[in-house]
Amino acid sequence: MNNDFSHAESFTYRPENHELAACLWTNCYAGNATVFANTATGTFTAIGPLMPAAHPGNEPIIVSLTIKASNKAKPVPGEGEAARFTAVWGYGSEALALEMGQCIMVR
Repeated sequence: MNNDFSHAESFTYRPENHELAACLWTNCYAGNATVFANTATGTFTAIGPLMPAAHPGNEPIIVSLTIKASNKAKPVPGEGEAARFTAVWGYGSEALALEMGQCIMVR
């Protein structure tokens, strides 16, 4: 991976309105997400089709964002609690893109 591009993506999930957003290289996308919580593992996944915002002529994309809410079995982390995430986009029959990292959740 080229270090110049290691932080080219960012992801946001707003639980109050189920909005999922992603900025990927040269465009940002946003849309409503369906959320699946797994209280046994303390994770939740938001997935949905996102519409382009910065360049409206681009095709919409499907993005999923899975967040490990905490070490406890609850789907929404508390203020300032560190969490791990996995984001996937570019779903297709031959490839997809995957990003993993750490985030800070703030209410």
